Amino acid sequence: MSSLIERTAGLCAVWLATGVSFALAAAVNQTPRQIPVAREVDVVVVGGSTGAVSAALAAAESGARVFLAAPHPYLGDDMAATLRLWLEEGEEPTSELGRRIFEDEVRVHAGPDPNRLEFTYQASLPSSPPHEDGDPPRMLTDGRWGDPVSRSVQYNGDVTLTADLGEPKAIDEVRLVVYYRGSGDAKTNFKVAGMTVFVSQDRDRWKQIGSVTNRSTEGYTTLAVPVGQRARYVRVDVQKAEDVERMLLGELEIVAPAPPGASGEPQRRPPPRPLHVKKTLDQALLEAGIPFLYSCYATDVLRDGQGRPCGIVMANRAGRQAVVAKVIIDATDRATVARMAAARFRPYPAGKQSFKFVVIGGEVRSGAGIVRARTIDPPFPGPHPNPAGTSSGVFPVIEYTLELPVADASWASMARAEQLARNLTYHPEQQFTSDVLFQVPADPMYGRARSEGPWPGADGLPLDAFRPEGVPRLYVLGGCADVDRRQAEKLLRPLALIDVGARVGAAAAAEARSLGQPAGVHVPGQPVSQPAASGDVRELLAGVRPTDQPNRIPQHAGALPVLGRYDVVVIGGGTGGAPAGIGAARRGAKTLVVEYLHGLGGVGTMGAISKYYWGNRVGFTATVGGGNSWVIEQKKQWYRTQLLEAGAAVWFGTIGCGAFVDGRRVCGAVVA
Repeated sequence: MSSLIERTAGLCAVWLATGVSFALAAAVNQTPRQIPVAREVDVVVVGGSTGAVSAALAAAESGARVFLAAPHPYLGDDMAATLRLWLEEGEEPTSELGRRIFEDEVRVHAGPDPNRLEFTYQASLPSSPPHEDGDPPRMLTDGRWGDPVSRSVQYNGDVTLTADLGEPKAIDEVRLVVYYRGSGDAKTNFKVAGMTVFVSQDRDRWKQIGSVTNRSTEGYTTLAVPVGQRARYVRVDVQKAEDVERMLLGELEIVAPAPPGASGEPQRRPPPRPLHVKKTLDQALLEAGIPFLYSCYATDVLRDGQGRPCGIVMANRAGRQAVVAKVIIDATDRATVARMAAARFRPYPAGKQSFKFVVIGGEVRSGAGIVRARTIDPPFPGPHPNPAGTSSGVFPVIEYTLELPVADASWASMARAEQLARNLTYHPEQQFTSDVLFQVPADPMYGRARSEGPWPGADGLPLDAFRPEGVPRLYVLGGCADVDRRQAEKLLRPLALIDVGARVGAAAAAEARSLGQPAGVHVPGQPVSQPAASGDVRELLAGVRPTDQPNRIPQHAGALPVLGRYDVVVIGGGTGGAPAGIGAARRGAKTLVVEYLHGLGGVGTMGAISKYYWGNRVGFTATVGGGNSWVIEQKKQWYRTQLLEAGAAVWFGTIGCGAFVDGRRVCGAVVA
């Protein structure tokens, strides 16, 4: 039987059944090697949270050379991966980064506003095929949008829409739903550059009210101009983008003020879109000139000649590379780097643990393991009609509090908990789910100081609570800091994490200024006397890019922990990998499927190509739910449940980065 091996807390190996006889030792050895150096900086930030980006920005602003390695294929995972996108009561952005994140100018609404006014309209251009309006024009007032194929009107140039309300009426806002496609040929793309709104009482004398530029790259969005006055006629000048030949419009709404007493509650700030969070953080790093990479997993801690931490080794799809740094900021969820650096942590309590998981859309689920289902306002607006056949385009945002059994803090135990969470909360009409479970870590580190009691605010936390006891040149920016768990819950809110991140980044930069360039840099190691099997690790060590000619540092001979032993390990749970895992497990093989994204099915699900074009639709393919086209969430669920029902294990957020080989025989896989 083959095994899964772990290089450190971050890198591991899995072995396959190959007829090799394995000893009971939980590690295998690897020979010395030379690791390519990707960067040499003052401060390396490991993690992609809002706090991680804030720390990187603060360190760079203080004059430090900074590099950031993010574990997900995007930044802002504390918001975008958990889908905890909203502000809680009393939270208000004060930092520049916080304001940029929560001030999302792109608006999407899913259905007709209850205060919309009735009107007729005329267009200055005839609509064009294949998306023609009716005669008289009416499609832009039918209350239905979301699908550009069937719910749009096409104009091949700038167009003026003139609306007649029949009599002067109070107008609160004018809204125009517009579609976007910018990835294809210019002749098939469609974009709206912006719109300008005018009002009139007699259709002769017009008063300009305002204009808006369309910066959205969403499939559709709402452009809105506040009006705040009475008028009979409304004119909307819509400008086509210069690099396309057409634009598609979905709906024109003229909205009256809400009637007095319609709502006693102030309207809650809509949460930012995940894409807005990711793009804002990307842009912040780019503007500051800070290099960063996605999908990088820390696997080892570099040491200098005195044994002090001086950087990391990271694994990604290009293999492994080193980042040499004077100071490390560990902004990972579970302080992975600090654990590898031998920092002391409190024990993880076995048994039932509390987690949170967010589902958008579908009905609220209940049952054993679900402690609470909290609906977050406002709901999420999405397309309607849609493939899931939902009754509307308004989808509840449901935050589940779950109590799940966890044997220990191992990756396998956490992966089992995640699969159970997905089982408990799934509904066929759901639109999106969290990529990851959220937990306030139950096993914080021992810091140089500890913070207890009421929340003192981000500025009141002692910086030494973020510095591991006995480990120099390292900061822990996250829930594993040495603060009590009630404070940790406050710390992990985005605005607090941003503020603390700025303090940690500035402190790291100041410390780096006092240090010389690391000397004698290496990856330490210690082989085990009785390895689980003979062989060696083979991996890519060329550098981040094939054309790189990097410096190299030595890695000593060492050992990788064995995470598990399986008959079949499938690296990649895509259109081929997920069926391969199902086939192996159904035939009785002990199977593990490893996928670095957080869903199965590859381009047909995670890539959103949810319809076959050509293909041999027989055999196994004919048994897959959905037929020739499918609902993405439902197909992801089908693959996942088929694997679990057949007895396979599924690990999301994990990447294959090497092989364990004995001679010419592959005995296992190395994963991070």
